[in-house]
Amino acid sequence: MARGEDRFGSDYLGLLVEAQHDDNDNQRISADKVVDDCKMFYMSGQETTTTLLSWTVFLLAVHTDWQAEARKEVIQLFGKETPHSDGIAKLKTMSMIINESLRLYPPLVSIIRKVEREVRLGKLTLPPNLDLVMLHSL
Repeated sequence: MARGEDRFGSDYLGLLVEAQHDDNDNQRISADKVVDDCKMFYMSGQETTTTLLSWTVFLLAVHTDWQAEARKEVIQLFGKETPHSDGIAKLKTMSMIINESLRLYPPLVSIIRKVEREVRLGKLTLPPNLDLVMLHSL
């Protein structure tokens, strides 16, 4: 197969499997790493989605005026039809509500990464196996 040809798909899982089959030993990852990454994305996606939906439902229960606006928008767009992805993308009020929920109650406030090998950042040296906590929301 020619270099750069899409053998395993271009989504994240395809990229992981591609990296597992890489010819370059420095770029190749183990099957265990592929499985660990899949587990991590599944669990973190489930947890963050649950948190977002919980806070959004809570905020809509507290702010019934916004709940009514969102309901009105859905009925105007879909009527009695089953909602579909093309239409859902057009729900401006619901998008604003979800974004406000994320702003007020972000599901993750930090990301933890482990330094695999010694890294120099200017005058700072990070040793291997250091847990690095990156805050992206306060």
